[in-house]
Amino acid sequence: MEPETILEAMAKKEIPILLTLRTREEGGAFNWRSRQRVLFFLAFLPFADVVDLELTNLPRLGRVLRAVRRSKRDLILSSHSLKRKLTPLRLKRLLTEFRKTRATVYKIVGLARRSRDLRALAEPLLSLPHMRLAVQASGPLATASRLSFPALGSRLLYVHLDEPAAPGQPGHDTSFTLAGMRGFISAKKN
Repeated sequence: MEPETILEAMAKKEIPILLTLRTREEGGAFNWRSRQRVLFFLAFLPFADVVDLELTNLPRLGRVLRAVRRSKRDLILSSHSLKRKLTPLRLKRLLTEFRKTRATVYKIVGLARRSRDLRALAEPLLSLPHMRLAVQASGPLATASRLSFPALGSRLLYVHLDEPAAPGQPGHDTSFTLAGMRGFISAKKN
């Protein structure tokens, strides 16, 4: 999408706008260079209500983080692990890194192939409710996380409008029957 098209749509906004950029590794469609990312964020920040920055990119996005702070926009600090599951140790390290940067919400996306992967992702929601976490899975159990984690305190629910941004992400118009939910909840046993 061309920047002019994005600006035009943002100027006509009727709902809050979340501004983010993801590389392919983070679930995006393009490998942004650091300079491109910084320029994009700074150009579109005036139209955004919320900015979502990837934790691993913070060292290269210092200007953007300062601009977000000055503009008093809400900040979502994210971590995407789309190819490796988040073990309890990796989650603990991630939560320690999150605590170093003040944010409105801390978002964790982790691969979940088995029910034990979902349990590991859910654990911080139960043990650290004060952290304002948004946790969701990608992969075979992505939909199961979106059905269950909000009840455990997950602060955000991401779905796609046109194409999935991450493996297994459901669409905004996805509906479920009780019988149909069984496949989403029990992809693999364990």
